[in-house]
Amino acid sequence: MVHSPGTARTPTRFYILSGDSVGVEHNFTSIPQFMYLDLAVSWPATQPVWHQLAKGPQQYIFPAVTSADGQTLIAFRFSPTFAMRYNIASNTWSPSQINPDHASLQGIGAVTDPDTGLVYMAGGFTGNRDTMSVYDFKSDTITTAFQLPVDILKSRAYYANVWVKSRKSIMYFGGYNAALNRIATDNVLTEFDPNTNTLSTVATIGPPPPMRSDHCMASNDDGTLIVVYGGRIQGLIFANDIYVYNVVTGAWKAGPPGLFRVYVACTIVGNQLLVWGGQDEKQKLVGLNALIFDIDAMTWTDHYTAPKSFAGLPQPSDGPINPSGTDSSDRSGKSSLGLIVGVSIGGLVFIVAAVLVGYFVQRRRKHPHGASLLNTRGDDDDPDRNRGVTYPDETTRNDEELQQLRVQLHTQQEELELHRRLMELQQEQQQIQQQRQQQQASQYRQQTQPYQAASIYTAPAAGGHDPFRNVTTEYPQDSKNIPNVGSSTMTSAANLYYSQQHQHQQAPMIPPNSPPIYAAHPYQPYVLVPSPTPSHTFISTSVNANSGTNSTVPSRVNSISALSYNHGEGSSSSSSNEPRGYKSGAQSNPQFGARER
Repeated sequence: MVHSPGTARTPTRFYILSGDSVGVEHNFTSIPQFMYLDLAVSWPATQPVWHQLAKGPQQYIFPAVTSADGQTLIAFRFSPTFAMRYNIASNTWSPSQINPDHASLQGIGAVTDPDTGLVYMAGGFTGNRDTMSVYDFKSDTITTAFQLPVDILKSRAYYANVWVKSRKSIMYFGGYNAALNRIATDNVLTEFDPNTNTLSTVATIGPPPPMRSDHCMASNDDGTLIVVYGGRIQGLIFANDIYVYNVVTGAWKAGPPGLFRVYVACTIVGNQLLVWGGQDEKQKLVGLNALIFDIDAMTWTDHYTAPKSFAGLPQPSDGPINPSGTDSSDRSGKSSLGLIVGVSIGGLVFIVAAVLVGYFVQRRRKHPHGASLLNTRGDDDDPDRNRGVTYPDETTRNDEELQQLRVQLHTQQEELELHRRLMELQQEQQQIQQQRQQQQASQYRQQTQPYQAASIYTAPAAGGHDPFRNVTTEYPQDSKNIPNVGSSTMTSAANLYYSQQHQHQQAPMIPPNSPPIYAAHPYQPYVLVPSPTPSHTFISTSVNANSGTNSTVPSRVNSISALSYNHGEGSSSSSSNEPRGYKSGAQSNPQFGARER
């Protein structure tokens, strides 16, 4: 456990570098501890999941940031090398070539602009703390961007700063002026725009947090919320209050007080503020537990819940550790041996289980239609069997092999499901074919009588009944559509068609079961035969409105049609008719503290 460490963040990792492990004013003892808090998994506040990394440089109260691509970390204010770079992929440290004039200045913050990859340090490593220093990851150089204005961002040391994604800017709160004096009325938010290199004071709503230094300040992932927690109000007066600033509405909101903390490491993951390390109101190092604040519920909680979006991200390959604040080389040999043996046994059991699962999968593929009992009898009875089974000497299973095993199991389930569905389709097809065959056989059995042609098409025998006598004088369905022609008496087209007496010839004798013979009617002269489909021709009449009597004049029209559409239109409309408690330490001299000032 430490206070005043350097911190940096990637999406799923919160890096903690060095810090002071003693916690006594003017008697700092930094350690080379370097680890990260695993944010991809959930854990209780009493057991944060840590992962140990390669030992790094030793320092306290110093800035550290990661590059825009998340591949490199850099930490400043060391000696004799001013800055050290860390390669995340290779887990190695290397010195930076930069060396500013005032490399030992304390209380400088650093923020990376993810759009340009440049790192901005307000106050800068200059004697007067009046410049904006800019570090470039690509060229490994540091430059002075511009001179800070006198009346804006008066706090030039021990302030807190965060990148605000929603505004693409850096915001500052708290701190001391260049002479390391507290300005009580400077408890304002200051915004820096990297695109224009301009500073401005942000207008806010509601009481802001009291002026402070050495406090926690963090912004959420989308840059809509900023949290300020704890810190030093004045001298040895420490704070336990927490404030949430809404970037969208510009309003401050005070939350329920927590524990007294100063010099902590903090970050926001999802809707949770995570706080670790630091000192309490008695300037004592705190324990290894984490503090967790639910921003949405505005309450302190005892469990961290990893965001669902982190589930698909790669997991770290190294094992978790429990940070103690001491060098890992000081651990006893027995503890190390016990840890190695325990991890090895656990890894061996896991590998054996994986091998058994793979064995059953292979047997299932060879015998997909049934399962058989496993015969374990021959393992000891066969003298020629190779009993020396060699397992890989590793503590964890390769993620890729586990993924392949999951894919194999999933594929096998899909194959079984497809096979079952295929069997169902085959059974359905057989049932349909059987039904069709039964229907066809039934139709064949019903056709016992020969086909008889309709009497209207067959000539009657001599002296027989004449089907054309007393024929109806209208079409049952179409008579209502036949208009009047010349008078009120209606003459149908059917009368014209059947007006003459039909004569028929003697029909030949038709033997039984012989094909039907169709006899055409004899030619009838002087018979007006209109089209057999009179619905295709219409007779329209026109009425002379000037005559005293109704006069109709027939006219022939090939086709008449008219369509009328009414288009309805619709529309819709909608109308939408506090001072807080602080604690003071044993001393009240403002010159005391963790700074050389």
